[in-house]
Amino acid sequence: MNDSDRLATGSGALTWDIMSGEQAPLVWTIDPSDGVIQGPLDLCFLNGKLLHLVLKPGQVALLTAREGRRAFFRDGGYLLRIGAGGLPADGLLYFMHTDRTFGISWEQIIPVPRNELCEPTTRLASGSFDVRIESPVRFHAEMLGNRAGEGEDICRDILAKVMPTMLTIRLAHACGREATTAKQREVLAALRPDDLNPDLAPYGLSCTDMRIDERFLNPQQPVPVARSV
Repeated sequence: MNDSDRLATGSGALTWDIMSGEQAPLVWTIDPSDGVIQGPLDLCFLNGKLLHLVLKPGQVALLTAREGRRAFFRDGGYLLRIGAGGLPADGLLYFMHTDRTFGISWEQIIPVPRNELCEPTTRLASGSFDVRIESPVRFHAEMLGNRAGEGEDICRDILAKVMPTMLTIRLAHACGREATTAKQREVLAALRPDDLNPDLAPYGLSCTDMRIDERFLNPQQPVPVARSV
């Protein structure tokens, strides 16, 4: 039975319009086990429906749409109509945890300053580090905007390429062109997670833990470097 149906009574002299109530909203919550970055949820599948979005402390959601509309949702409960008069049905919702970290592992050949022995100026570097989202809006703009696929996987792929560049620049600035291997090891051994924050801030991230494998500087004596904050 729909809104236009009518109920006749008695001989039919009286008719009643049948009015239907609001449909039950779809409740949407974020499961922490599904990752720090989740989505996007394509709202086209919810067009004409109600969405009850529930965000716990440390969880946020970001809405983007084709016509440029943006919305940021902090922790709390939201009853959202999708479609006419509500959120755009062509919108995408991304979900993030700002109170949790996720790890990135990388391995890549990077240039290093030439030392006094004129050894090759490239080494196979590897390591890993953990990051936390500090600015969800900036993170979305730099890491997720206009990219397809799962958000956390995209972020890992990008940062796995960015990290060697960060190390290369840091070694070049700290060691110079004629640095010794000992100097390079000294610079990396002293590196702490928060030293990377100026490089990660443009991406809306901060570094909370890092591990650098020094084998690319001294293959005979692999010494892992670990620093935590």
